[in-house]
Amino acid sequence: MFAALSDWLDYIDRVHPRDIELGLDRVAGVAKRMGVLPPAPHSIIVAGTNGKGSTCVAMESLLLELGWRVGTTLSPHINRFNERIRIDGQPCSDETLCAGFARIESLRESTALTYFEFSALLALHCFQAAAVDVVIAEVGLGGRLDAFNIVDGDIAVVTSIGLDHTDYLGNDVEQIGIEKAGIFRRHQRVVLGAAVTRSVVDRASALGCRVHRLGEDFFAAPGADADHWDFSGTLGEYAGLPRGPLALVNCAVGMQAALLLHGAARPEAAVMPEAVAAAMGRASLPGRMERLAAGGREFLLDVAHNPAAARFLAVAPWSQVEL
Repeated sequence: MFAALSDWLDYIDRVHPRDIELGLDRVAGVAKRMGVLPPAPHSIIVAGTNGKGSTCVAMESLLLELGWRVGTTLSPHINRFNERIRIDGQPCSDETLCAGFARIESLRESTALTYFEFSALLALHCFQAAAVDVVIAEVGLGGRLDAFNIVDGDIAVVTSIGLDHTDYLGNDVEQIGIEKAGIFRRHQRVVLGAAVTRSVVDRASALGCRVHRLGEDFFAAPGADADHWDFSGTLGEYAGLPRGPLALVNCAVGMQAALLLHGAARPEAAVMPEAVAAAMGRASLPGRMERLAAGGREFLLDVAHNPAAARFLAVAPWSQVEL
């Protein structure tokens, strides 16, 4: 239909009368016609108010270091739409994305899809076509009615709960937690950040989920110096990890989820400390506590866009471990 990615992006931006329309029926119907479920043998679904992108990248970095082929979704993009869909840590090419959009358009029939629904279906198509081992899917808004909730995750992650998107999710953090916890499945393994609500924990308990929570089941702690940190928990202890640009709470949550998946799927493959250190040293994401120097000044760039993120950003870059 279109040869250029820019034309496809203009098209999906105007084909639906609303920017956001929550619900799963439309996107699930098109996904079924496309045959993209499941998109890979394994999947991890990541929801939360803040920290999702950093958590996904930390998880991606460790799984790549352990020999997995990884498909990752991120949102929003900073410079190019391609950043939203990564295969083995690299954004998909224009040609790959255009081919995927053409397939969606040929099969959606009369179904009106939002920009994010198009993007979600495109990611699932690209990951299946690339035959990745695991999909890491970042939920865009909410959880229960988000497009990626058509995927049943081996592991579900909730990074944090705070006030955001209140027009859609409500003005009460406990209710927002219920929406985010809508990604949980019965008896699923669930990884939680420290700053989640009671409603998230209760929902996991009601479903019989096996919960792993930061500060209770696994831990991040200051290292021997300001450039390092330590991870510990039931899945192992890794000391002297390089302190990169990502928030350590998010690195710890991402590590725990990656270690859980790797241990369950490949129990014979040991996780060496050198691999974990290499992965954490490499993990980064534009716009997440990104430092730039210019004109004799240092600038800190971050996508913090709600009260909880602003409070975190005011302290986190200068503290040793943000807990």
